[in-house]
Amino acid sequence: MVIVNYDSKWPERFLKIKAELQKAITVTSDIQHIGSTSIPGMKAKPIIDIDVGLENWGNFETSISGG
Repeated sequence: MVIVNYDSKWPERFLKIKAELQKAITVTSDIQHIGSTSIPGMKAKPIIDIDVGLENWGNFETSISGG
């Protein structure tokens, strides 16, 4: 396991990934940056963890298949 010092570019990287996810997910969703890389100044594994919440889980298949 690799732990690195906080990287000030992590929030920017998350926002880029979030924008791509928002284009791909066709149902109402809430995309959040979670985990240690979301905490300014904290050492972390250099992996951007993301949680995607769906308004209606009945839409799960639609959201990942694009229709």
